[in-house]
Parts: sequence; structure tokens; C-alpha cells
Amino acid sequence: MNTKIIIALMAIATLISCNTKNKTAGEGEEHEEHSPEGIVILNKNQREALKLKLGSFQMRNLTTVVKSNGQLEVPPANSADITAVIGGNVKEIKVFHGDRVSKGQLLAVLEHPDYIALQESFAEVANRLEFLEQEFERQKELFENNVGAGRDFQQAKAEYNTAKAKYEGLKSRLQLLNLSPDKIMQGNISNTININS
Repeated sequence: MNTKIIIALMAIATLISCNTKNKTAGEGEEHEEHSPEGIVILNKNQREALKLKLGSFQMRNLTTVVKSNGQLEVPPANSADITAVIGGNVKEIKVFHGDRVSKGQLLAVLEHPDYIALQESFAEVANRLEFLEQEFERQKELFENNVGAGRDFQQAKAEYNTAKAKYEGLKSRLQLLNLSPDKIMQGNISNTININS
């Protein structure tokens, strides 16, 4: 009977010790759940197994090149978007992405049939303006001398002012496109425009 009691006591002691080990393991799991996300905590045994050495921060010059992958972004104050005043097809690109650009540098060349039409319209309006200016001056002189009708003078003045406004508008558009109105009047019509910085 003594043997039965001793065996029963040993079985109870074994069960109690197994239960204590399970609680300890459970407590360790709970501790891991409470550590902040993204942080790895190593104990002394883990550091020794990995042969990690701890030290203090020091200033050092790096003599080797550090290669890394990534993406650089330029601050908005140092970048620019390029657009043309009038749409066109890109014929040539003179710079590459990331190149340093100075003021007035040629960036691209655009071409489009509308550029030719704009220059033709300007030349036609310029020639018509010259004729209307002469007609206006003639009608003005006749009106002042009471030879011509006031209606003819007013008609000539209105046509002249309309043509002058159209001339100035087309001239401004050409200058925005970096096209010279003087060269166009000499017959130099281009199907391309330069985009400068």
C-alpha cells in the first residue's frame, strides 16, 4: 500500500510540475505579443549565438561606395513642367531627364502644319493692314477737305482698326512661339518651333 501512495504522490508532483512549465511558456508568449511592431528584441544568449557586438556611435569617413536602390525626388522649387503655347508633334528632344538646364537653352523642337497656317495668316494680315492704312489716310484726307463722304471714312477707319488688332494679336502669338514676325515678312516660314527654357 505504501508503494501505491508513493506512486500516486509522484504522479501528482509530475502533473503539477508540467502545469507550471505550461504557464511559464504561456507567459513568454504573452510578452512577445506586447513588444512594439517592427522592433526586434534579442536577449544575451541570442546576441552571443549571432556573434553580435554592441558599441558606441563614432564619426567615420566612408571610403567605399554605397550602392542602393531607390527613387530620388526633386523639390517642387527645383523642377519645372514644359508645355508649348500651341500643341504640336515632338520632332527632336535636346535634353535628357535629369539634365541640368540653363535659361534660354533649347529643350525640344516641335512641328505642326498649324504653325505654317499661323505664319501665313500673319503675312496676309500684315499686307492687308498696309493697304488699309493707306486707304484710311486717303479717306481721312478727303473727309477733312469735305470731298469724301463721312461714311466712307468711317468704313475705312473701322477696317483699318480691325486689321491692326488682328495684326497685333497674331504678332503676339508668333512671339510666344519664338517666331520672328520680321523674318516671316521676308518670306521665311517655318514648320517647326523651338521650345527654350
